[in-house]
This record gives sequence, C-alpha cells and structure tokens, in this order.
Amino acid sequence: PLDSAVELRWETGSELDNLGFHLHRSGSEDGPWVRITGHLIPGLGSSPEGASYSWTDMGLANGTSYF
Repeated sequence: PLDSAVELRWETGSELDNLGFHLHRSGSEDGPWVRITGHLIPGLGSSPEGASYSWTDMGLANGTSYF
C-alpha cells in the first residue's frame, strides 16, 4: 500500500499468445468490476519464460478495501 494508492505486482510462469493485461477493480468481491488501465500493459507475446509486472493504482481512499 501507498498513500492513496497501491502497487500491484504479479508474475507469470510462461506466456502463450499473451498480448498483455488490463486490470479491473471493485469495491466488492462480487463486482461490479471497472477497468482501471487505460492502455494495455504489454505482455511477452509467446515465451516459455515468464516475466514480472507492476502497476500503480492511484486515487484510492486510504483504509478502504478494493478487489
């Protein structure tokens, strides 16, 4: 967590036909979900090796849970 933001990090073990990622957020585990990335986060395409990714979601309310 950051001040009014959170840094999201994830890894892939491998990627097959992966153009990239869009991230979504909700105030509830069950949605509704809203896309929070304006542009695609580029993936590796097709690679037997994975990669590490990160993206910062800003403008959040401190102390609020997001999904």
